[in-house]
Amino acid sequence: MKNIFSSCGVVLTVNKTKLIFQLRDKKNSIFYPGMIGLFGGSIENNESPINCIKREILEEINIDISPARFKNIAKTNFSCHNLSNGDERKRFFFHLNISEKEEKDINLSEGDALKKFSYKDLPSIQKIVPTDLLAIGIYISELNKIKINPT
Repeated sequence: MKNIFSSCGVVLTVNKTKLIFQLRDKKNSIFYPGMIGLFGGSIENNESPINCIKREILEEINIDISPARFKNIAKTNFSCHNLSNGDERKRFFFHLNISEKEEKDINLSEGDALKKFSYKDLPSIQKIVPTDLLAIGIYISELNKIKINPT
């Protein structure tokens, strides 16, 4: 019987001009160690996706954000046979835009480092967690659709 694991991730932006990512720990016990990814994590018990991402942001970067500020981007269902024995994974993606003041309040408590990029300076896709690329691509394509120049 396959297990279903659910998690959340957030595309975190500052004044919609730069993206902030987590450089993941180099622990072999986590998916994609040492890669650049979104902040987020596993949904616990009967937690809703929005409550999960609020909790994860508080745990990982120590900022308390109202659930109403998170914007839903996408939900994926997938399985990676070589990574998880075919177990199913659900991932809920959100966008959160914070102010420069809120950015200064960030205190990283999970992961090796914060990584900040302008849209044009995003790192090579080989360095980004593959499942997180989907949400990043959707977010940037939405910016282009509404004529915001992501420079």
